[in-house]
Amino acid sequence: MISKVTQHIKNIAIDKERIKTKKDFLISNYGVNNSFECTRKLVVYLRLINLLNIEKKSILDLGCGFGIFTRFLSLIGNEIEALDHFEEALNFAKENNKSLTNIKYTCADIYEYQLEKNKYDLVFASEFHPFTRNYYNNNEEKKEKYHEKIMTNIYHSLKDNGHLIISHNP
Repeated sequence: MISKVTQHIKNIAIDKERIKTKKDFLISNYGVNNSFECTRKLVVYLRLINLLNIEKKSILDLGCGFGIFTRFLSLIGNEIEALDHFEEALNFAKENNKSLTNIKYTCADIYEYQLEKNKYDLVFASEFHPFTRNYYNNNEEKKEKYHEKIMTNIYHSLKDNGHLIISHNP
């Protein structure tokens, strides 16, 4: 059992390096998905946003990846910022969503990037957490504080009645 866990951890580390350097690996393993599951999620998110009566003037799509949900958010919101650490994914999102003029793309590491205070009505983070959970495990200072720092950054970026939606597939 321990050897399977150890191998799984090694595989995750190898995947992280591939994601950083190989466009084809990123797209084939984490890329665009136009499945029914994606559409189902969009309907659920829209219902949640409407149920909570969330203002939609300024939205941050945190960890936007290939821009699938960014496109949806741009249709319901006024100003969208799509932020991701992976330039190749952002380039794909820009190209795929080039007809949508209310999206601003930012390539940055959320750990290092300072979000503007009191800016967003909604911060949407779908499938974001798995990429950040152990990303800084090679640096002890970051390992101990990164969650707190990231969440504080997000919290301060929200307007007084702002909302954070975190979505993760188990």
